[in-house]
Amino acid sequence: MINNQTIEEEDNKTTIKVSDRNNKEEITSSYSTKPSNQQDEKEEEKPFYIYILAHGLHGFKSDFQYIAKQLTDLYTNNKENALIINSEFNEKKTHQGLEVLGKNLLLEVLKHIYEQEKEVKKEIKLQHRKIFLSVVGHSLGGLILRSMIKLLFFDLLDENSTFCKENRNELETFREYYLQCIEPYLIPTSFLTISSPHLGSRRPGGGFFKNTYRFLAHSFMNVLGKTGSELKFEDSNILEECLLYKMSIPNSDFIKALLKFKYRTLVSAIHFDTTVPFASSSIRSYNPYEIPPYSKPSFSITGYCTRFDKDNYVPLFKKYGKKKKEVMDVVEEFEDEQTGKIEELHTFINWKRTGTEFEPFDGEVNSEDKVFYRDNYFEVEYPIQVLKNLQSIEWRRVDLEFTVESSLQSRAIHVVVVRKKRPLNLGGGVEEFDLVGEQCVDFVCNLLKIDANTLQTEKI
Repeated sequence: MINNQTIEEEDNKTTIKVSDRNNKEEITSSYSTKPSNQQDEKEEEKPFYIYILAHGLHGFKSDFQYIAKQLTDLYTNNKENALIINSEFNEKKTHQGLEVLGKNLLLEVLKHIYEQEKEVKKEIKLQHRKIFLSVVGHSLGGLILRSMIKLLFFDLLDENSTFCKENRNELETFREYYLQCIEPYLIPTSFLTISSPHLGSRRPGGGFFKNTYRFLAHSFMNVLGKTGSELKFEDSNILEECLLYKMSIPNSDFIKALLKFKYRTLVSAIHFDTTVPFASSSIRSYNPYEIPPYSKPSFSITGYCTRFDKDNYVPLFKKYGKKKKEVMDVVEEFEDEQTGKIEELHTFINWKRTGTEFEPFDGEVNSEDKVFYRDNYFEVEYPIQVLKNLQSIEWRRVDLEFTVESSLQSRAIHVVVVRKKRPLNLGGGVEEFDLVGEQCVDFVCNLLKIDANTLQTEKI
């Protein structure tokens, strides 16, 4: 059993309450349509929420069962309307390359929304109401979402695009319904990734053991088909033609799609995630955190940086923040390079900017041609221009600290963050990791809910 945080709205105010919950039922895709009892708000004017969940490499829809379940509970308990789409079309296909995976996901989403039309209309009418869209990706799922939203916001709207031409039969009905009933009222809200390799998965080597690890890791990616080549920036002989590079180019449709979301959040494990190290998931070249000593499995937020609204977000961060007795929120002013306006930067008292867009740092050169660099912990090798490109837009970062009792247990961190079952329970600690996973899920779901509530208030 864990403490579940729910959000209720009254008189345009957000109230965060903590209550007990203990429900492990698997939910892969769900829809809640309980009407509001408030007399001063017509049901047809209430907003609608859509969440798209994308699993990672060799993943399954069950990877997101706990996040899907808790999001459903949050909206049902608050008598709000939400559609949770837990994707499955890419199961056993994740080696096919990000463009194919993004296409598969979009077709699944459009099909799912259309097939829910009759059921939805029994209770509510989607037309002419605000529809808040949020997407959540774990591991490779974060990159699949970046491919998918580019198709959603640009290619889908152009009937002469390659995407529309190649998928004309599948899109014949779905596209028309989306363009008429969904797209005009869609409000992109949260783009959130959990341990996703935005800087790729190349390993830098350095010394016998790290060089050996680099060889083994890259050899493993060789069997992952096109996706593996893309993660290594080896899907083309020309770096600028590699897909991950093209997905980072400023003013490209990929970046424009990201900029449509009000909130762009990177959730990362500061250490022990050997599958997707901190530098790649947090899009930063410098890891300021020391490796925590071995101890009982636990989870806490050790740092964050973003324009969090203090009144709405601080209670959630206090709940899981590491330094509970210290001031949790520090506000600094900085000039936004895009708008020239003076903005506020909310951070933990101990958060360091080094290696982010707020304090750029290239890292250390890791190739003779000075194209590839590495982070300070020798965990990720990345093209320096990709780092700079992705840092040309602002990101929210939430840095998670996990503790483990052994190096064997550390292998679980990459999957525990979404409460995914470990394939092998090496090192023990099953019950402790289940609790850690539930806490991570609780944090992510409530963060998404607060994002939606905050943006909804702004849009009224």
